[in-house]
Amino acid sequence: MSIEDHRFLHLLEEGMVKRQDLHYEMPLPLKTDNVSLPSNRQVAEKRWRQLTARFKKNPQFLNDYRAFMDEVIKTCAERAPVHSVEGMVNYVPHTGVYHPRKPGKIRVVFDCSAKCNGISLNDHLLQGPDLTNELLGVLCRFR
Repeated sequence: MSIEDHRFLHLLEEGMVKRQDLHYEMPLPLKTDNVSLPSNRQVAEKRWRQLTARFKKNPQFLNDYRAFMDEVIKTCAERAPVHSVEGMVNYVPHTGVYHPRKPGKIRVVFDCSAKCNGISLNDHLLQGPDLTNELLGVLCRFR
């Protein structure tokens, strides 16, 4: 494992807590402590306008989306602080998609790779260790 992989695991070991509602809360695995992100509010507002246009075209999409987001807000969202620190605020655009084999079941996708001035939130996050098996190892164990 790389140094960044070890740092990622250390951050999660130190910062992960089990909440009273039995969910786990983990810190963002930031590459550095002094992250400075450009204000991406315009990108998020543009995506929101596209989403509201889609809501107007498809009322069922709006109802499914609202139900999903109400559940997210109720179970795992936190209220953002009123006073924000410049460079530490990042709006995460989102949209809803339906799976072709699961009609009527929406999945909301949060886009942390949305770029603003060539920078996204994902650019500042540690990737974490690769936990997939290597093909050579799988082939050697195959019988």
